[in-house]
Amino acid sequence: MSDWIPAFTTTTALAVLAWLSRSLIITRLTNSVKNEFDSKIEKLKSDLSAKEAQIESLRNGAMSGLITRQSSLYQRQLQAIDEIWHSVKELEKAKHISATLVTLKFEECAKESATNPKFRDFIKTIGGDFDAESMDLSGAKKARPFLTPLAWAYYSAYSSVIMLAITKLKVLKIGVENPEKYFDFESVKNLLKKVLPLRSEYIDKYDSSTHHYFLDEIEELLLVELQNIQKGLKTDKDNASRAAEIIKEVSGIANEITETEAST
Repeated sequence: MSDWIPAFTTTTALAVLAWLSRSLIITRLTNSVKNEFDSKIEKLKSDLSAKEAQIESLRNGAMSGLITRQSSLYQRQLQAIDEIWHSVKELEKAKHISATLVTLKFEECAKESATNPKFRDFIKTIGGDFDAESMDLSGAKKARPFLTPLAWAYYSAYSSVIMLAITKLKVLKIGVENPEKYFDFESVKNLLKKVLPLRSEYIDKYDSSTHHYFLDEIEELLLVELQNIQKGLKTDKDNASRAAEIIKEVSGIANEITETEAST
């Protein structure tokens, strides 16, 4: 019995020592893994914070750039409004010509002008010494990229009616045989009906001498559209399509004016 007790004690001590060593190793391994894991977590958090800061910086920079561009664009749009309105006022210098033609039957006057020098002198008198080259319309071309399609369409329609009146008066001043070959008055009617669809019946009913009476309405439509630009309103799909139809009619009239100018 006395021999067995020391052996048992030794075995127990060794077992306890082994357990303690195992616990110590496990604890150290656990702490080591935990420290390494915590270190990696902190590094990951640091990396994420750095990336978030970078993204926020990029976002702020992009927003700042967008705001700056939008502000610059808006300022240019305001300038474009001034430019296009200046061109409208320049065209008004010739508005009296359109008003004069209201009192004349163009087809009959054109026949008389072709054969009667005194009648041509009379036309020169009532037409005054207006020079179309004196109008400065350069602002309109510079403004176009910053206007809505509908605003440009209204301006183009307004300009076409007045420029056509100037061309007709020129024909009467110089006397031209068969002037009807240069003018397609149906195209002007089509243009006016695209711009003022509610006036279609009236436009069809009367001849080209009445076109002058629609200028104020077109000018008012243009003014409303320019105010929409100031408010930041966008052109919807329907208005964009309508603008394209107006511009198509304007192009046809522009070709007529160019051909007439070249022939006279």
